[in-house]
Parts: sequence; C-alpha cells; structure tokens
Amino acid sequence: MATLTATPPASTGTRRGRVLAWTLILSGSALPLILWREWTGGETFWPALVQVLVLGAGTLAAPRVPRLRPLAPVLAWMLAIAAGWHLVFAVLHGLPAWDAWQHSVPWVARGTVVQALVFIPTLLLIGLGVGRRSRSDLRLTWHGGAAPAAPDLISLGRRTRWSVLGPVWAVLISIGTLTAMLIALPPGPDALATLLPALPMVMILAATNTFNEEFQFRNVPLAFLPGLYSRMPALLMTAAVFGLEHFYGNPPGASGVVLAAFLGYVMAKSVVETNSSRWVWLIHWLQDVIIFSFLAMSWN
Repeated sequence: MATLTATPPASTGTRRGRVLAWTLILSGSALPLILWREWTGGETFWPALVQVLVLGAGTLAAPRVPRLRPLAPVLAWMLAIAAGWHLVFAVLHGLPAWDAWQHSVPWVARGTVVQALVFIPTLLLIGLGVGRRSRSDLRLTWHGGAAPAAPDLISLGRRTRWSVLGPVWAVLISIGTLTAMLIALPPGPDALATLLPALPMVMILAATNTFNEEFQFRNVPLAFLPGLYSRMPALLMTAAVFGLEHFYGNPPGASGVVLAAFLGYVMAKSVVETNSSRWVWLIHWLQDVIIFSFLAMSWN
C-alpha cells in the first residue's frame, strides 16, 4: 500500500487526475440521487441502478484500461457504497410493505433490521478486495490516541495532541448533535420512559453503525486515497461523500450535509494522524447514541 508520504502516481497526482477523481466520487456519491429526487419529487430505484451498473462496468474495466487502472480502488469503493446503500435502500423505500412494516414495529426492531442491512456495503468492500487489507493498513487499532495533530482549523492553528483534541471535539460535536436533535425531534412527556427499556439496544446498534460507517467511509478509502491524491484531498473526498450520504439523515437537508461533512473531516483527520480508529469510534458512537435515542423516543 502507498504510504502517506509517497509520491502519487503521475496519472492521479496531476490536476487532471484530481478533477477526474472528484468527478468520479461525486458521480458515485448520493449527489445524483439527491438531485433526481429533489427535482422529480419522487422515489425510484432506477437512478441508483444506473449508478451501480456504470460503476460496476468501470470496476470491471479498470484493470484492463491503463488510464482507469489507478482509479480501480476508487471505483470499487464507490460501487460498494452505491450498491450497498443507494440501491438497497432505494428498492426498500419503493416497497409499500417496507414502509408499513417499519412503522408498525418498535424502533428497536426496525433499527436492528436496518443495521443488518448496513453490513452489506462492508461485505461488498471485502468481496471487491478493496476492504481486504491488514488491520494496520485499515487502521483498525485502538493505539495512537495521543499522536500529534497537524495545526489547522480543527486545532485552531495550534500544535497539540489528539489526547487533548479528541476529547474536546467529542464534547463539542456531541453538544451540536444534541442541540440539532432537540430542535428536530423534541421529546414528549413520556420520552424517558420510552427510552430506558430501549437504551441497551440503542447503545449496541450505535456501535454496529459506528463500525460499519467508519469502515466504509474512513478505514477503507483512507487506506489508498492519501497515497493517490495526498493527504488533504483524501480528507476532503471522504468528508464530501460522508456528508452527502446524510442529506436525508438526522438532521436532514443542507444542514445535515454540512454537519456530517465537518464531522467526517474531523474523523478522517484523526484516523490519518493517529493511524488508529480510537477517536472516530468514540466520537461517532456518541453521536449515534444521541441520534438513536431521539429516534427511539419519537418512534410511533
């Protein structure tokens, strides 16, 4: 695997190569589906199917086409996201039976099924080979939480360590998520009584969601993107994809994209700089516990 300091291949390190990568990544992200849905006002699985077919053809052709060969891992990553997220959930949302079922069961039952489905992109990444790397390459480790943080906006331009930066951003982001959820889904008078029995499962489902999303949006792409396009483009690419996937999340719309993209940047930065998943697992899990708790309290 290319290291963070390696010189990117000529076909990817050029301005043209970066533009091509951004075009591919945005085309394979949720952006085309968002534009289609907002423009037509309806839901259908056809745009997602077209996206998967095009990405699938590109993934098959990449090893045989010299100009596409450096993009092979990018294509495989986007194919897994498009097939495992976009197509699967587009098909489900188009089924009246799915909508009727998920609103007729407790949130824990619905959440358990959804979390089982969220494993699909993870399995696709492994099956396509791009996610079949060593734990160290994928940074699936707990060590390194005190590594130095490069000075930038996240660290207010100061030199510090992730042993300080991690807890600070965990608290700040959690406050932001809590505030957003209080506005979006204000709890009713019986909310606490509804939440307490579901809280153990909320914490477990938050952990599975954290692992899957971090594996799909951080661990796998950050194993190859920095070596292809250098550090900053890699962070921004993963943040953009993660943000767009949350357009219909909680909170929804442009605000959800901005918040998720910012969170994605912070977490990608921590993965790259600590060579571990310690802070992304903790920060992401806390946000999911907050979000899932509000969903459980408001589900009816």
